[in-house]
Amino acid sequence: ALASAGIRARRGAGEDLYAWLLPWFNPNPAPADGDPDRLLEIAPYPGDEDLPYGYDFAERLTLGMPRSDNATATWWFDGLPHTLVTVQGLRRAPEIGHMTGERQAGDHVFALFDRLPEHTVMVLTLTLRPQDLTRNHINQVRRAAVGDSAEAALTREDADAVEREMAQGNKLYPLSIAFYLRGDDLNDLRTNTNHLNALLLPNG
Repeated sequence: ALASAGIRARRGAGEDLYAWLLPWFNPNPAPADGDPDRLLEIAPYPGDEDLPYGYDFAERLTLGMPRSDNATATWWFDGLPHTLVTVQGLRRAPEIGHMTGERQAGDHVFALFDRLPEHTVMVLTLTLRPQDLTRNHINQVRRAAVGDSAEAALTREDADAVEREMAQGNKLYPLSIAFYLRGDDLNDLRTNTNHLNALLLPNG
């Protein structure tokens, strides 16, 4: 499908992952005078062969000493604060291209992802699990939704809708969504976090 649209794709290798993550974990590197674009010249990918005993790929990604701060729920890389914002739940089913598809507002065409704060990384974690375990979980949810309240009725309706989808051969897998954010300082990080929440809330 991608090839027919003129998009070339290839499977990434260790070198590609290294080239992507090295500047992200070293946003203001002292060895490169604060220029992350020069990092691959200073610390090139070591290759996949003849690696020394005890080689740790993750340790090669942090040239400085990262630190965590429980009080502010942040990680600091090169003196810049980072945090993680998790999506706790969806208020409505997302449409195809919900984050990356083009939208039109007046004369403007944009993708929601393009409006996220600079340096934001969106993470999707899909957990593959046997469908019989998922069915058992749905049955437990339905059995727990007792009573005549509106909430219980809606829960039973949702459980029935899920079972119908699974009966038609559609797979159901748990998915979590999170966003890694960076700021120049704690105030900037707080601004970016508020900006992210302001974008996500009206979009489901």
